[in-house]
Amino acid sequence: MKHRDLVRIITKVCSLQPGSRILETGCGSGRDILYFAASGYACTAVDINVAWLAQLERAKRVMDRNITLETLGADFFSLPFADEIFDLVFNSGVIEHYEQLTRGAVLAEMMRVARKGGYVCCAFPNKEHVLESVWETMIGCTSDHDKYDIPEQNITPSILTEFHSVGLGPVLIDWIDCYDTISRYPSWLPLRTISFAANALLPRIPKRFRRKLGTRVLVVAQRTKQ
Repeated sequence: MKHRDLVRIITKVCSLQPGSRILETGCGSGRDILYFAASGYACTAVDINVAWLAQLERAKRVMDRNITLETLGADFFSLPFADEIFDLVFNSGVIEHYEQLTRGAVLAEMMRVARKGGYVCCAFPNKEHVLESVWETMIGCTSDHDKYDIPEQNITPSILTEFHSVGLGPVLIDWIDCYDTISRYPSWLPLRTISFAANALLPRIPKRFRRKLGTRVLVVAQRTKQ
């Protein structure tokens, strides 16, 4: 799956409507939030790295279409927004960079700015992937290794308890391949071919197999209405 497929899954699960307010925390280059914006949602992207935000602004201009996307340099541990204003708050490839205690603070802040009944979503690398050991071995033998910050934290489905602890009720956990992570580092054709084939087959196989084949885990949670 590519970035647009992650957007498609979240849109369906969260029953988003045109004009829904969406926030991405730790947006990086903003590929995910651009797909949301292009789909007609009112989007905001936050990252502490202003260089990433400048790249996102350039990409927005290149799209040459009327989209609603605001970029803001801010720390996602202390978001500069009022409580309960977004229909969806999400990030991808962020929480695996933090230990459990810190992840709780990230989730609590995401929940704070989500409206009651709104959604909080996180996607992170699947360390149970069948090719994970192959991947970890190969990156040590390629010149690409020094270019990327490979996350060390091994987040498991037990993260659902972390969502519960801050008042979020998970509604979906699934194993997906929204980023072809395995084939991107290194850019090796046979491995890339395997990844693309898995992308096509993944939505059609039982979840117990997706758990071993999806390169990323997606958790969708809903803020309770109390």
